[in-house]
Amino acid sequence: MTILDFRLPSLEELRHIQQELGQSVGVDVVEEAVEAALGLTEFESETAFALSLVLKKRFCPQVITEQKMQMIRRTGLMEFWPPVHADQVGGLSP
Repeated sequence: MTILDFRLPSLEELRHIQQELGQSVGVDVVEEAVEAALGLTEFESETAFALSLVLKKRFCPQVITEQKMQMIRRTGLMEFWPPVHADQVGGLSP
């Protein structure tokens, strides 16, 4: 089996992907959705952004995060927990 490592896009590259998708339908970039896509490949982020447009008619960080969670879950190697405030994590002081 051959494993290919893809370089992950930067925030600027993710912003550009979102901008290109949004221009075609008149939707502005949503910075929180750009940040939510960090860690996804170019193809994965484009797919998540497109799904967000179809479902919500905008770039929705929650849709992007849900897609990321599903992608991580499919690998079976990690668990994804949505971000929470530090005072909700056991053993950590705010």
